[in-house]
Amino acid sequence: TFRTLEVVFCVSFTIELACRILVYKLKFFVSNEWRWNVFDFFLVATQWVEEAMTWSSQETELGNFSTVRILRILRLIRIIRL
Repeated sequence: TFRTLEVVFCVSFTIELACRILVYKLKFFVSNEWRWNVFDFFLVATQWVEEAMTWSSQETELGNFSTVRILRILRLIRIIRL
């Protein structure tokens, strides 16, 4: 289902981000690509916030999180661009 795919992508992007942080250490935040790295970090963090809110309450009063989904689409566009 769609929900399962969301969780799979959340975990895979988290693993990818963690590996990049482990490899680059401080350079992750100060290299030439630091803006993209901060953007990726922000997207993964907001995705985990969305997951936590979904797990804590199946019916949220905050809407459908369309902003987070738009940011994730932008991240995929960035990946395709590279």
